[in-house]
Amino acid sequence: MAGTRIRLSPEEVELINESRGKDLQNINGNTALDIHLKDRGINKKDIVSVKHWQSMSGELRFSIVTKEQLINQIATTTWGYGDVVAYWCNNGPTDGSHVKYGHTQIYVGEINSIGWSTSKALNYKTDFPYRKRKGDNWTYLVFRAPSS
Repeated sequence: MAGTRIRLSPEEVELINESRGKDLQNINGNTALDIHLKDRGINKKDIVSVKHWQSMSGELRFSIVTKEQLINQIATTTWGYGDVVAYWCNNGPTDGSHVKYGHTQIYVGEINSIGWSTSKALNYKTDFPYRKRKGDNWTYLVFRAPSS
């Protein structure tokens, strides 16, 4: 089915955890991930998966975040008008909208009292509408609008 997200059963997750690599040596000489983890106090042994990409300008981006880290990232980043953040939970209840669909918001600055907008003008009156939802493994993507 097109557009369907695959969910793993608890047994499949356990199998992945049992089979994951035991040696996390950096064999290609790229130290950006090592530095990123060290700066954030993240232990490599706690990582199951890493999504690593680069922006058009070559800036490295990672999406290894807990809910607390994502909330902090949204709150402390200097955003520009038109910047977009999309995020979803990877390990919450499968029937939750934060898992099934996620959320996308656009930075509007002082245009409203929240600084963010979606299909709801005030972004559900918060910068992160899933604070009370279960799940602590989040993927997020940032799309930066061109600055003048």
